[in-house]
Amino acid sequence: MKIQITPPNENYPKYLYHYFSKIIKNFFTKQKIYSSNNPPSVSAPITLTKKIVDDWHKLFFNKQVDSSSFTQDDPLDICFPYFSSVNNIAFIELLTAININSNNLLFAHWNFDVVPALTSSSPSSSSRTKPLVIGQKYEINVSLLSLSILTIRSLLVCCLTKINNTTSGETIFNSKNYFKVTNVDTSNITNEQLPFSLPENELKKMRGLSKRTPLLNINTESKNENENENENENLILSKKIYIPSNMAMKFARVSGDLSINHTTKFTAKVFLGYPKAFLQGLCSSSFVLKTITNDLNVKLKYFEISFCNPVFVDQYITFNFSKNNLFEITDDNNRLLAFGHFLLQ
Repeated sequence: MKIQITPPNENYPKYLYHYFSKIIKNFFTKQKIYSSNNPPSVSAPITLTKKIVDDWHKLFFNKQVDSSSFTQDDPLDICFPYFSSVNNIAFIELLTAININSNNLLFAHWNFDVVPALTSSSPSSSSRTKPLVIGQKYEINVSLLSLSILTIRSLLVCCLTKINNTTSGETIFNSKNYFKVTNVDTSNITNEQLPFSLPENELKKMRGLSKRTPLLNINTESKNENENENENENLILSKKIYIPSNMAMKFARVSGDLSINHTTKFTAKVFLGYPKAFLQGLCSSSFVLKTITNDLNVKLKYFEISFCNPVFVDQYITFNFSKNNLFEITDDNNRLLAFGHFLLQ
């Protein structure tokens, strides 16, 4: 089943209308397990504009950054998910098609591959340009890749996001997004009965995310002391930052992700039972992307992050990076919030 939509690219009032019309429809979706052999996909056009890029850089660098001054080797060439606003509407459309209510979602894992295009001036050379170019037209496609039973009351949904250059047809960005879906009765079905379930070894890793403990934190008390010492010797950067209480709302304005998990303490507590709002998964990821690209001054071709616990606002968090391209995010109680790894161009 293929669905084509055309959300507004930059007009924010129109975006809000499209977003809330989709989210209200999804809110009344009665959750049930999607077992069709025909997985749906949603496609939408997107044009990266200068305003979109400038807004993202202003948010994460706390100053106005003029994207028109970027050069090919500029350290601000960051793989931010600039496509988020269009992706949000496409994703909500997909969730509705597979009978899942977005209020029951928790971001579990994200990974992406970047396939940078050759420079137009030197098509045979190995020099590279940014994976997304301002003014270029693209098509984003979001499709259901797998749906698996995680526990008796939860599912794991994996979606594949592809961004294609509409001129050349080339795929320049591949992303997999894994979400835990709660409040689902799975007692009457098994993974063997689902047409595209993940292997059990992958599901076991996802089930164990919340039980992981830090390896890169120098304050970690590990049963395997030698292993912990070796990891700490490899640390190349440790950075502590404060997440203000309005950060999730600021990110919502830039990315278009206005989920009630993130907008206010009231909505997070009353509707979902969390003590306060927490950052969007892509917001936490963007902090990591900015740190890798700007502080370590490198360019990415692959990035992967898994979420163990919510990254609540109004707290300090610490980023630790190792020589072997591993990273972790922890809070002041040394609780592991997220971890991952990356590969360089």
